Amino acid sequence: MRVLRGSFKTAVGVALSCLCLLVLSGKATLLAAETPPPDRQQALLDAVSAAQKKLADAVQAKKPADAEVAAQDVEKALAAYRAEPTPTEIVARSGDLGAWLRSHKPSSGTDPVSAALVNLALDIASYRGEPTSTEIAVKSSDLGAWLRSHKPPSGTDPVGTALVILVQDIATYRGLGKPDLIGKAAPELSNWITATNWGPADNTKDPFDLAEAIMLKMRVVDPDKAAASFGKMAKIMVGTEASTPIYRPPFERVGYANDMKSALLTLNDPVARARPVDWFTTQATQLRDLFGGADATAVAATLPRRTLLQNDPKAMDAAKAAKETIVLLQSGYRPQIHIVDALYGDLPTGRYSKRVCNATRTMISKCERKDSCHLDDGYKLALCGYDPIPAADDRTRAVAVQYACFTGGDAVWDRLASHPLEDPFEYSDLTNIRNPATGFAILRGTTMELRCPFDANAPTVTK
Repeated sequence: MRVLRGSFKTAVGVALSCLCLLVLSGKATLLAAETPPPDRQQALLDAVSAAQKKLADAVQAKKPADAEVAAQDVEKALAAYRAEPTPTEIVARSGDLGAWLRSHKPSSGTDPVSAALVNLALDIASYRGEPTSTEIAVKSSDLGAWLRSHKPPSGTDPVGTALVILVQDIATYRGLGKPDLIGKAAPELSNWITATNWGPADNTKDPFDLAEAIMLKMRVVDPDKAAASFGKMAKIMVGTEASTPIYRPPFERVGYANDMKSALLTLNDPVARARPVDWFTTQATQLRDLFGGADATAVAATLPRRTLLQNDPKAMDAAKAAKETIVLLQSGYRPQIHIVDALYGDLPTGRYSKRVCNATRTMISKCERKDSCHLDDGYKLALCGYDPIPAADDRTRAVAVQYACFTGGDAVWDRLASHPLEDPFEYSDLTNIRNPATGFAILRGTTMELRCPFDANAPTVTK
């Protein structure tokens, strides 16, 4: 019983001491009259108030154990109060630290305070919690206004380095590495380029590197879509796009014209080597259109242009060189002979007469894919391997040839070799005498010649 009485006395003494402290400091009046801010002081006062009631109940009921628990509650509340600073104390401490930092001058580049400040900044960020989207927008706007008013001195600007990191963070926030970001950033990049006034001495290596990187990425785009996009950009660049009528390309500037010529030549050569068919077809078509094409009225209208070129020695030298070079392709564009059928002998007696033989094979070997051909001196025996009319007069002898004239390369003639009686373009029957693609010729003796006309005088049968 003595032990309990001693504990009870101790608990009552602690509680009464706390109450005396509160009364002496004026806190008891605060409990009854004021509502303190919701911080640790209010938590302490609430705990002491609860302990008072519990202690009063224990004393009245003469329960020392309950009184001891009430005393322990007061001790716990005091410990919690001493462990957590009040907002006022935090503000005071923060102000003191700020004043100290403003006066602190580190003696060397490595400052042990920096690590502590980094940790402090992290703790402050954790204390403040995640910023709201409104806070981010306001801070971004404030930063933008400050940057617009900031005029860095020439040379290195320490703000630039910080901004590079900030731009990276912003890009990550906006979706760096995602295709959708390109749709958002492309108009911004366009505005940057539009606002830039390039000068002849400006260093454009970085923009070129950027363009190359974009081109490499564009390889995953559908080629037709990419070509259409680049074609539109090219038209805008030279001012020929209908949607940009206000821009007039300065062709009168010699420097601009020379740059355009150099760019075209630089592009022309690799395209010609890599895709000769497309290049040659385009150039030949453009050259033909330059002189009016196939329309006689249009051709007549180009007389001043042709006269200008004819009076220019440089242009005529180029025309001569072009003609000599194109001759290398003449086997592809000049009409050449294709033998359909050939008979030799006394022709009026008929195809199946003993006085007529089939000379098709021999005429093919002599005339196929040639501009012209004629009979050799020994044709009487050579055409069929024998002479069907050995005693006939030369005026009776004749070779009747059914033939066609075709233009084209190996593909055309390979087709004719495998299907000699079929038109390689229209697949019609060449043995039909009504087929407009074929013609007939009668050769008597070695002085007559079988030939296909040149393209300038080509008949309708020429393909």
